[in-house]
Amino acid sequence: MKVKNALIAVCLMLVSFASFAGNGENILTKKIHSKVKYPELASGKKVETIVIVKLSVNELGEIVINNIDCPNAEVRENIAEQIKKIKLLPDSVFQGKVYTYGFVLEVQQ
Repeated sequence: MKVKNALIAVCLMLVSFASFAGNGENILTKKIHSKVKYPELASGKKVETIVIVKLSVNELGEIVINNIDCPNAEVRENIAEQIKKIKLLPDSVFQGKVYTYGFVLEVQQ
């Protein structure tokens, strides 16, 4: 039986202010979930965990991680590095807002 590792991205996007999630937030969610992959380092160990990331976007279009919570330090650092590599347009609609994303890492069989 072959084991396939996958990152199942559970979109738990919560905007930290009272508004409805519009098309802009959906674009950001798709971009983040398309760029973040199951960490290679975790595949051999068959790590299953949840990663919760609170982030914002600065005026240069860079993603700033405000907080990241994961019991596995290696996975936490790897996911943080992947997210930091994502670039957005400067002065985007995402600037000045705080977003929370949840990633569920599971071993798929």
